[in-house]
Amino acid sequence: FGRRFTAYADTVAAQQGRVSGDALVNGISPIKGVDWSTYVPLGVSVDGERALEAGQVWQVRHPLDAAAMRQGAAHLLGRHDFTTFRSSLCQAASPVKTLDECRIEEVATGAGREIRFHLRARSFLHNQVRSIVGTLERVGAGAWPPARVQQALEARDRAACGPVCPPDGLYLTGVGYPEPPFAAPAEESA
Repeated sequence: FGRRFTAYADTVAAQQGRVSGDALVNGISPIKGVDWSTYVPLGVSVDGERALEAGQVWQVRHPLDAAAMRQGAAHLLGRHDFTTFRSSLCQAASPVKTLDECRIEEVATGAGREIRFHLRARSFLHNQVRSIVGTLERVGAGAWPPARVQQALEARDRAACGPVCPPDGLYLTGVGYPEPPFAAPAEESA
């Protein structure tokens, strides 16, 4: 991914008459002001084996109650200390994040039914999305009541979190900026 992004940024820079690599430092974009990023983690398959999609969805073998998961997810919206949903390897300076959206969608597929989670925030902690989805799976399976999600959040303790779901099917679907990051600088009028 890094090489493709670097090549893309260099191409855009050249098209805009800028020096190649202006937008990058060691292949990483230093662009500030990310408005949001969205993950669609895990089409969670709840109806049968999905052999052709192995590694692309999290296959659970029990029914999930999407309405209960939505009730649990509602506790996570807004600005909170997400320590419970943070990996012990997380290097973020602060566990306080704002979750702007946690939408749970049921989708009929040719192989049955998927439940898709759409999470949007300015930034995420290491394993935050997978920890949230794993916790909500416990709610959907009936092992946790929806209110336990709020209790886990307030505990600020990793041990209060549900299981971390596998990365299968986790996709970054978008990043939004207040202004296009590769646009040519506006000319100042004299």
